Amino acid sequence: MASSSRAPKHTWTKEEEAKLVECLVELVSSGGWRSDNRTFRPGYLAQLQRMMAEKLPGTNIQGSPTIDCRVKSLKKTYHAIAEMRGPSCSGFGWNEEFQCIIAERDLFDSWIKSHPAAKGLLHKSFPYYDDLSYVFGKDRTTGARSETFPNVRSNVSNMFNDTIPLGDSHDEDIPTMYSQGVHMSPDEMFGIRAGQASERRNCSSVSKRKRGSERYETVEVIRSVMEFGNEQLKAIADWPKEKSAMEVEMRAQVVKQLQDIPKLRSQDRAKLMQILFRSLEAIEGFLSIPTELKLEYCNILLQNIV
Repeated sequence: MASSSRAPKHTWTKEEEAKLVECLVELVSSGGWRSDNRTFRPGYLAQLQRMMAEKLPGTNIQGSPTIDCRVKSLKKTYHAIAEMRGPSCSGFGWNEEFQCIIAERDLFDSWIKSHPAAKGLLHKSFPYYDDLSYVFGKDRTTGARSETFPNVRSNVSNMFNDTIPLGDSHDEDIPTMYSQGVHMSPDEMFGIRAGQASERRNCSSVSKRKRGSERYETVEVIRSVMEFGNEQLKAIADWPKEKSAMEVEMRAQVVKQLQDIPKLRSQDRAKLMQILFRSLEAIEGFLSIPTELKLEYCNILLQNIV
């Protein structure tokens, strides 16, 4: 009988599992690895494999299927616990000290009949819940720090003129953009044409050649205005891309600086990322704090978590 070429099953140690969770947090924090539908982008397993090799030199844990299976298992456990801790589920509690689900045995046994994924989780420690809530939590990408297109559009408008609001309809958007970008009143934009029209009314003897010249000049003015407006529209279109790249870089700096504070636990780092990534102002504030004061600042933020 032919022997199987299948690789032996990997037995995960506590250290390896903890490092994998740490890598997942860093991967999500760095940005660019999650799609809009909240799934990981292609190549993330290879990236996790590289990160694990850096954190645990000498190990050779393969992205597929070893890391892939473990990530799916962690995700399954997280969602099973999250459901029991959710507002629609009563009778279950969470022991912060031992990081585990607590409940009456009868209630739990009844629960797993319809929720088999929760089997074995009663009183079983799961120290990665807070970290994985950042990785797999439903509201991670819909928090205060997530900026929708209307937010970006309103921010860009401040670059030009705060006094003119952007409308919601297509009919209002384009004219408003032009008026904000051009910085010219209708009289200024078409002053030459208005002056020429007045001249034509006052001088009835103007020749056809003169009128043709005036029309050419008017067209040139309009063309110049439109070209300038197009440049402003291009700046508006490019701004979200530049802003996004800047925020990704700043988030990466926050992750790096949090890692450089050895007295912080991995769980605390994840909580701090959730706090700091809520707004660009919070990120900038953290990055501006001197290195020797960062640990004290982080402790204050952790104490104020509601």
